Amino acid sequence: MAANYVSFRPSFEGPPIPAWIDSWTWHDEDWHLRVCKRRRGCWVHDVQHPRDLVGSQVFEPSTIGLNTEGTEVRPFLVHDTSRLSALLEPKEVLGPMLDGRAVSSRHAIYVHEDANGRIYFPAWLLIDKLWIWSARALRALLIPNSLDLLMQCGEEQVLVSSELVTGVLTKSAEERIRWLAASEDMRASWASVVLNAYEKRIDLRLPRAAMRGWVRGAYVRGGLLACELSSVCITVDVVDNRAVAVAGESSRGRRSV
Repeated sequence: MAANYVSFRPSFEGPPIPAWIDSWTWHDEDWHLRVCKRRRGCWVHDVQHPRDLVGSQVFEPSTIGLNTEGTEVRPFLVHDTSRLSALLEPKEVLGPMLDGRAVSSRHAIYVHEDANGRIYFPAWLLIDKLWIWSARALRALLIPNSLDLLMQCGEEQVLVSSELVTGVLTKSAEERIRWLAASEDMRASWASVVLNAYEKRIDLRLPRAAMRGWVRGAYVRGGLLACELSSVCITVDVVDNRAVAVAGESSRGRRSV
């Protein structure tokens, strides 16, 4: 295989990375993630705001006490994410990695098979790459029926609230807004995140989309458990040429995340 030049952010940057992200929990009038950490030789649970883990790792393979069999970085290609299968019992993979009592089965894990072996994708990584393009997108994602409140889809343009987007319109933000405006499949995927959160589950309905990039992970029972994704490209069969505008902005200007 050709030399690998993809880079991953060093684990010491940003907020502390947990040993595992376990589930959603409602805490202090906001959604938080229940995480597993190592403290004084024991596994403990804490809460962490999801904004701390956007674009980051779902777990840190070098955590003392984590039972893995080495790490690897390699490319991946998923032709259709909607065809990925979820493990019936995530604890079969996570139990040997952590003390079985330290982790629940409320974080879905999806399985991808390719020529290089099996990759396990934690649902948080898929949610992150699909739908969290900014802090405002994260906040909107966790509000029930948010798209009905924050988007108006006309024949010639899609009008979005500044509660969803602000600043310079990025390619990623505009792309995803177009997906959401044009596809019920995409809207169902978006809405499923908070519906699962109410069940304390980190999960989503995966849309019809192709996804490729690089995965960094740790070997566990049965395959490579992804802790981080990089250089991810997601493509969907959705065509929508409507202009995207932010409510309150002139037709000459465009703003978004």
